Amino acid sequence: IEVKLTGTGWVGVGFSQGSTTSMTGQGEGSDIVVCADGEVLRYFTKVYMLSGGTAVSGASCSQDSGVTTLSFSRTLAAASDSEIAITPGTEQQVIWAYSAAGSFTFDSHGYNTGSSMVNFATDSVSETGLTTTAAPTDAMGTATDLALGDAVSMSFEPLDDDSAKIEVKLTGTGWVGVGFSQGSTTSMTGQGEGSDIVVCADGEVLRYFTKVYMLSGGTAVSGASCSQDSGVTTLSFSRTLAAASDSEIAITPGTEQQVIWAYSAAGSFTFDSHGYNTGSSMVNFATDSVSETGLTTTAAPTDAMGTATDLALGDAVSMSFEPLDDDSAKIEVKLTG
Repeated sequence: IEVKLTGTGWVGVGFSQGSTTSMTGQGEGSDIVVCADGEVLRYFTKVYMLSGGTAVSGASCSQDSGVTTLSFSRTLAAASDSEIAITPGTEQQVIWAYSAAGSFTFDSHGYNTGSSMVNFATDSVSETGLTTTAAPTDAMGTATDLALGDAVSMSFEPLDDDSAKIEVKLTGTGWVGVGFSQGSTTSMTGQGEGSDIVVCADGEVLRYFTKVYMLSGGTAVSGASCSQDSGVTTLSFSRTLAAASDSEIAITPGTEQQVIWAYSAAGSFTFDSHGYNTGSSMVNFATDSVSETGLTTTAAPTDAMGTATDLALGDAVSMSFEPLDDDSAKIEVKLTG
């Protein structure tokens, strides 16, 4: 199989399950070969991110006279559950993507993606997928290091028409979280309607949905990363724009929506109370605009809720308390006995 891109950049082609254009194969998986960085790697994925990859023996990846060429050989049959067979005589979905011009380093393809139904017994192609080389109206935009508060910034970019990659940076070493909240005021409860929150703490990334002032449980986010380097904590994850269930909140490019964020005291990577290190911003994900930026209260305002640990109330009873935000607190009472 040989794939040519009229342009100089990385290019990838794959065999996808499902009935619509999707690198996830609508959850059933895609078998993808990518020519980037001067090498050819093969991936199998059910999520909106490629990681790992296996070198394809005998494959080539080159650029010449303004054309990028990917060439590789493979068996028609699937050798394992992480491969998809080529089935001549029946149409099957072939997906493809490529980078911005001149970018040979493997990264997001943005809207340079699509699909075709190909019969490998002939040279027929039908139901050709739309090539969206430019973002349609109110599509997911791109932003880099968009300031959400004094210490928190966010970058985002589309992976395809239906999903996006989001990166949040905290200037400091500690846990950090970002979420999409309902309601018209800064609140992790979404004013009782809920918030969809992703947290980088303890070296892992978990996703929560909550309507109360506490996070519990949490679901591991596939393909996400959570790291600390040179005094910066970075959370990176991908997600669909649409809400997959009642416990998720959709990203709606073209309209402003509330993004909440919080982080820990410096040096605390164990997930616990954020105290007053919290705020919100109204973000339009079709652009890089931010408005109605919430207050970053990194220090407690006058007469605000304080923090105490094991405050003696009597011979056998003690109390601890700490703020959850400007309007709520966590209280713990211990009885020795």
